[in-house]
Amino acid sequence: MANHKSAKKRIRQNNKLRAKNRTVRSSVRTAIKKVRALVAEGKLDKAKEGLQEAEQSIQKAARRGLYHQKNADRKVSRLTKLVQGSPSTPAA
Repeated sequence: MANHKSAKKRIRQNNKLRAKNRTVRSSVRTAIKKVRALVAEGKLDKAKEGLQEAEQSIQKAARRGLYHQKNADRKVSRLTKLVQGSPSTPAA
């Protein structure tokens, strides 16, 4: 347990930031899963919309320092390749 006043404050700050980071990281993961699920179902129009949302959330997290910029770029690149590389669905 911290004895100094500043150390106690840092513990409080770290707990707040950890909670914030956890929610942001969770929303990024959810957005990625949503895009992958839409591609698996063959709904490319919705997958492209979801890709834009996922890319925005990933880049925002990278700007906050939650992900390294190259890590974020890699995530976006792989998702984009997944969406563009999948065959379009036939008209039903």
